Amino acid sequence: MRSTISRWGNSLALRLPKAIADAAGLSEGDQVDVVERDGELRISRRDDIDIEAMIAAITPENINVVREWIDAPPVGKEFW
Repeated sequence: MRSTISRWGNSLALRLPKAIADAAGLSEGDQVDVVERDGELRISRRDDIDIEAMIAAITPENINVVREWIDAPPVGKEFW
C-alpha cells in the first residue's frame, strides 16, 4: 500500500492505512519503536509495561479502588 509523508509541527508523520494498522494490531495511542536500517524503516508495537508510569499514576483518589476489589467477596464462578 502507498501512503504519504505529511508535516506535523516540526516533525514528519506517516498515516498508516487501516488494513495495515489492523494487520499489525495497532490502535490509536499505542506506543511503537521506529528503527532505520539501510534506508528502510521498521515500526514495532511496544508491549512492555512502564511500571514507573503505572506507579506515578497512583493517587489517593484512585488507590481505594484497588482495596475495594481486594476486599470484595467472590461472585459467581469465582468461588468454588
